[in-house]
Amino acid sequence: MDTEKTVLMPTDLTEAAFIFHLPIITVGTLVLPIDESPTVTELFSAIMEERCETTTLMYVKHFHEFLHHPALNDFNISFLKQVSVGGNAVTKPLVQRAAEVLPCVDIQKMYGTTETMSLAVTGPGRTKEQIETTVGNLLPHMEMKLVDRHGQIVPLQHEGEVWVRGYSVFRCYRGDEEKTAEAKTTDGWYKTGDIGILEENGLLKITGRKEEFIIRDSTNVHPTTVEQVLLTHPKVFDVKVVGVPDPASVEEICACIILKKDQTSDQEEMRKFSENHGLIDDYCPGYVIFMDSFPVTSTGRKFDRKKLRDVAIERLSLKEGAE
Repeated sequence: MDTEKTVLMPTDLTEAAFIFHLPIITVGTLVLPIDESPTVTELFSAIMEERCETTTLMYVKHFHEFLHHPALNDFNISFLKQVSVGGNAVTKPLVQRAAEVLPCVDIQKMYGTTETMSLAVTGPGRTKEQIETTVGNLLPHMEMKLVDRHGQIVPLQHEGEVWVRGYSVFRCYRGDEEKTAEAKTTDGWYKTGDIGILEENGLLKITGRKEEFIIRDSTNVHPTTVEQVLLTHPKVFDVKVVGVPDPASVEEICACIILKKDQTSDQEEMRKFSENHGLIDDYCPGYVIFMDSFPVTSTGRKFDRKKLRDVAIERLSLKEGAE
């Protein structure tokens, strides 16, 4: 049978089972790397050997490494037409980097959760700004509402927690009725824990995670707000922001930074950059630490913010609940 396109699966079978139907629908071929956690070089090799035209879900960590691979220009991947990326926040700088090094590739941002599968996607016809700042429209036959902490719907263009309901929402956490009751309402709404803004045109912006807010004195600071600014620094390869204990403010903002190769910097330079690029005092990091890598989850594919916080606390010689 002739195939129209080749699909690369850069993830393991369990987490990606929901997209196995794609080759059937598109009359295509599914390419599975032998290693469940392939390196970026192995992904390049698979794409080139099989001349893959698109990828199914590529995690942000893999995509970041993909776009910054030192040998990227040595690979002829002109046949690659589309890359789908998700699993974590796809930042504006990352999309801009993709447009720069892969100008002929359609970058498709996918938003979803383990409990719901895909919920929204940046489909074709979107503007550059919409692709950079939103996760697209809700998929057909699904319902969504954004609510405040009391579960009341917030107006359009206001932040709220994303709740969804529909055919793809999980039924329950097996053997854990209490956890299921916390995550789902009696009428089927799943509380994603994601904070977002719904535009008048139906496009959804994800601004962060409910539990990731850093409470600095009386100000709620989301890590993404600070990360987006520091990611534009020419010396910065990657940055993650966490909250660490502080006796005066309860929590202090700590920016954990990976610099580009052969670059050097210090805390003062990063703080001044933050101030000069729009971050008010309440949002400027009180601490800046430089690292070679970030801790990841047990699967090795997702960044682990909790572990990073523990590392930062240890590096800064801080103590939980310090007074």
